[in-house]
Amino acid sequence: MKKIISFKYKRAILFNMGRIIYIILLIELIISCNYQIDKSNIFSVANAIHYSFVKNDSTILEEIFKDSISDLEKEEIAIIKKFYTKNLVPIKIDTSTQLFFFNKFKHKLIHLFYQKGNQYYEISAIYDRNSVDKNYYIKGLLFYNINKECETYIIEPYNPFLDIDFKRILWYTNSYGDAFKSGIVELQNNTDQDINYIKFQLIMFKGNSWPPENPFFKQTIESYKPIYKGDIVRIDIPGLQNYYTGFRIEHDNFNFNTELIEIKPKPESYWCIKLKELKEITSNNEMSMNNAL
Repeated sequence: MKKIISFKYKRAILFNMGRIIYIILLIELIISCNYQIDKSNIFSVANAIHYSFVKNDSTILEEIFKDSISDLEKEEIAIIKKFYTKNLVPIKIDTSTQLFFFNKFKHKLIHLFYQKGNQYYEISAIYDRNSVDKNYYIKGLLFYNINKECETYIIEPYNPFLDIDFKRILWYTNSYGDAFKSGIVELQNNTDQDINYIKFQLIMFKGNSWPPENPFFKQTIESYKPIYKGDIVRIDIPGLQNYYTGFRIEHDNFNFNTELIEIKPKPESYWCIKLKELKEITSNNEMSMNNAL
């Protein structure tokens, strides 16, 4: 009798976790060979991604891909197929994420989260809705080890290079025009936060050829000047003070390139936040299971 009650409790816990809903993706009761996808329902499309790997059925993916699957996407799919094993535990699906690039380009994402041992994983898919048939289609799949992504983020300098816009260089020359007296870099902070430290590399090239060649100046620059969100600031280039070039300096006879190295403060990453969240979900699930027993 005790075993029967425990089994009922387990089923109840798996299907009803209060505010946190555990998603048992496509339970094995679905045994039909002709798997049906409601492509007008994004959650059904997300389930189809999971089911295609569980059954190793690429035709399901082909049905929900917007375009034909490229060779690069096939390589990613092959990696995900190796990941799907019997000891894989589905945790949840999230279809609510939207990513913005340059505050203009918006992408919507499906996230499928899993646990394998003490490691957590994510399969994400960019999706779009067809304006004609109103169905959802995915554009590609990406696979991540969330633990490793978090560890890497903690170790590496924070470098949101897409969000720091190096606009131009301004300078003064000597009376002969063959040496810089001083110079500044103008940049804009397009991140979502205020910055109190920036480190970048500046390289200046003679001529206007592309790609640039004949570098004549190179310096790594650090600044602790506050750069508020959205602001445009000017940062001194210390190495350009009284720097002799050997040629006459004109607007059209040299070019420059900048490479962001690091900014601070470093915000908590998506991966570390997500890892903490998934650990809490699985921990609460284990506690509830133990209490039921």
